[in-house]
Formats: sequence, C-alpha cells, structure tokens
Amino acid sequence: MDRANLLEFKTHQLWVDRVLKVRLQTPPAGYTRTSCRQVLEADKKLFEELANATRHGVQATVNGRPLDLVFEDCANKPEEVHLLQPLMGKSTEYKSEEKPAPNRPSPYRPQNPGKSKGKGKTQGKNKGSPKMPLVLLNGGCRAITNAGDAICYGFDLGTCTNKVNAGRCDRGYHVCALPKCGKHHAYVNCPTKSSGS
Repeated sequence: MDRANLLEFKTHQLWVDRVLKVRLQTPPAGYTRTSCRQVLEADKKLFEELANATRHGVQATVNGRPLDLVFEDCANKPEEVHLLQPLMGKSTEYKSEEKPAPNRPSPYRPQNPGKSKGKGKTQGKNKGSPKMPLVLLNGGCRAITNAGDAICYGFDLGTCTNKVNAGRCDRGYHVCALPKCGKHHAYVNCPTKSSGS
C-alpha cells in the first residue's frame, strides 16, 4: 500500500504488529485464543471501514496519503476491536494448579480397575459391552451385529425381561448371536446351532 501511495508502511506495520500480538496473546481463563478466522474477519472489516472513510477518493493530496489520515480511527472503531477479542470457550491453557492427567484413558486398559459401572444404556456403537456369558462364548457367538450394534445376551439365553422396542431392548438387538444365523430367535432355540453341532 506504500508503493501505491495509499498508506505509509510504518502505519500499516502497526496494524500487522497489533494483529500478531492479539493472535499470540494468552487468553484469560475460560476464553479461547483469537483464531485466524477472527483475524481475517477483522482485516476485512478494516478495509471496509477504510473504503467507507475514503469515498471521496484515494488520490494523494497536499494533506498526505488518503489512508494515513483515517487509518488509526478505522482500526480503533469498536466494531473492529470487538472482532479481535478472545471468545468464550474452553481454554486450551492449563491453570497453574491444574495438571494433565497422568494416565490417559486407553482402549487396552480399564479406566477404573476394580469398579463396576453397573447396568445402563449404551450410547454408541463402539462402546464397551458386558462380558459375554460362557454359554454364548463357547458356542462361537458374537457380541455385535454386522452393522456394529450390540446384541442382547439375555435374549440369546432366553432370560431377557426388558421392554423391547423396534426389535431391541436397552442392552441390544434381540437377534441370534450365532454369526451364520442372526435371525429373530434366541441362540438357545437356534436350529442352525443344533444342526451344526
């Protein structure tokens, strides 16, 4: 912009330094760091304000370059300053008294060894399932359907008393756990099991 004789380099460099400072500044607790998207939006807004302030033209005059006269006012408008503020959210910085957990959860290590979570609904397809009963395990049964949904062990043993809705209870689908079967009958009553044994 200095070469186009619109704005002095030093004045523009003040803006660049300010944006970099805001971008690298550590936010207060409970706020996130100013994002690149916010910086981009602030820069766009600055040029819109500069365009509005220089509608009379951008030719150099006796008073100086056209943007030198209005740049500081436009850069300090509340609309501009607001765009560079850190936004509320989970801070990525650790507080001085907080420390990261020494043991991260892992799929290979139980999170609470020795503690049982009890019975409950599974929320997703890849959640851990209860231990498969030996009768089903020895029969070569599977714990999930081909789609990755849980299968109710109680149904396959003929002991499930839970409410069934759309072919499943809160523990899983009511289908045969035998991989070759998967039909809507219990494993203990499966005709495929008796013919395969």
